Amino acid sequence: MDSVLLIKLDTQSSGTTGVPLGPLYLADALEKAGLNVKILHSLEFKNVKTIFDSTIKTVEGTNPIFVGFSVMTGMQTEYSAKLSRMIKNNFPSIPIVWGGIHPTIAAEECLKENYIDIIVRSEGEKTIVELAEAIKKRKYLSEVLGISYREGNEIIHNDNRPLMKSEELDNYTPAWHLINFEKKGYFNEGYAMNIYGLKRIGQYYSSRGCPYKCKFCFNVSQNTTRWRAHSAEKVIKDIELLKQEYGIDGVMFYDDNFFIDNKRAFEILQKIGISYFADIRSDMITEEIARLLRETRCMRLHIGAESGSDETLEMINKKCDVDTIIRSTEILARYKIPVNYSFVIGFPGETWQMIKKTFLLIEKLANIYNNDYILFNPKPGIYVPYPGNPMWNKSIEYGFGPPTKMEYWSKLNRYEGQYDFPWIDTKMLRNIVNFNFNRKTYLKIKHRKLILRIIYKLFYAFLTIPTAIKYIFFPFDVVFIYRIFDFVKKIGLLVNRKVIRLKEVDEFQEAVEEAID
Repeated sequence: MDSVLLIKLDTQSSGTTGVPLGPLYLADALEKAGLNVKILHSLEFKNVKTIFDSTIKTVEGTNPIFVGFSVMTGMQTEYSAKLSRMIKNNFPSIPIVWGGIHPTIAAEECLKENYIDIIVRSEGEKTIVELAEAIKKRKYLSEVLGISYREGNEIIHNDNRPLMKSEELDNYTPAWHLINFEKKGYFNEGYAMNIYGLKRIGQYYSSRGCPYKCKFCFNVSQNTTRWRAHSAEKVIKDIELLKQEYGIDGVMFYDDNFFIDNKRAFEILQKIGISYFADIRSDMITEEIARLLRETRCMRLHIGAESGSDETLEMINKKCDVDTIIRSTEILARYKIPVNYSFVIGFPGETWQMIKKTFLLIEKLANIYNNDYILFNPKPGIYVPYPGNPMWNKSIEYGFGPPTKMEYWSKLNRYEGQYDFPWIDTKMLRNIVNFNFNRKTYLKIKHRKLILRIIYKLFYAFLTIPTAIKYIFFPFDVVFIYRIFDFVKKIGLLVNRKVIRLKEVDEFQEAVEEAID
């Protein structure tokens, strides 16, 4: 039986951990077409050479008709590029196929690399089956919709494949049997137990796409602002299987917006009977929605607030204003619904005063939640340009030069912020983002020694100076305080040679005690 090898390289720093849902959907389609599928999935790169050498042995042992990579922009791009090159050098006759968000929005750039042969654009269940058939029977690639490829020195982009309709999505189910569910990290075990008292948190896509047109979002090109969904019956059936076969007692819905159809959403939530995490927009929050969220065991919502400046929100076409964000937060706080808010700073054309309003809004929302950073978790990140949307074009106009090699795309990470943008001081932005993460570290530190408790409280008070003076000297006040904080961290004072860089404030009681003792 002909075989296909699918690879996904995740890392903690990329923020893309958990089961490889994309490859699992593709594997289901390939298996139904009579092909044998093997999935290689890495959750962390502690020994790159070992992982790469093991992959080469797998390719040699399976001799696949092609090797497929699922790739997102960021660290995945760098590691996928390096491994693809290694496979191509060892097995030049085996086609290397890239799919996923990054190749879809940057197909031309990907195919300039001689180790990538074919790009599967957008969703791939139908395309990858036709591609496998074409490669196996040596048919013309020009007959396969939704791919880009090289023919000699020419890069060819075939016509787009129409996106599947909602009813077609139910034909596919992740091929769960192809992965080892005992693999550490697949169910966020430590996070699930320590924070929420759950044993295993599964992951699931119940829908694809988003009907909104935010100017910085990949969905503008990836899903052409169309929202399509599995039927409620299908979702309930799949989650029941995960509960019975793999013991999940919580689920993260990876939909861009789980609540586009409220009736469908709450039908699912009421019937699955387990805790859940999901995305929603601020302007969808009402008293009734909040009540239902509470009743259906919502463990945490994620909301893309994006900015505290109405001018910025209008610039990115968010179709939501600051007053709406505040009103929705007041409702969620009354019902004690835990929420993560993501914010983006540093858009081309955004001024420091506009960015300042974002941090003032964060403080206002925190106050609504009584500064309870377990229930309220703000996550500001630096804007990163991605191809295929209006903000990308604006970034180019402001002087942005896209990476020239696949490996360099790894620097485009909104939380690490390694790329320098010509329209703003990116180093200063990084200081501001790190300040927001780090200053929360000292909020609830407890220690058995009175003198250390006093020191921590004084240091936290020092870190809150910018908020106390309402960021009057922004951004210089934040940057000055953060640099002092960073100096303390580097010389090893206060927390035993390291400061805990919190990504989830919820986690730090245990982490702080471990660092101090």
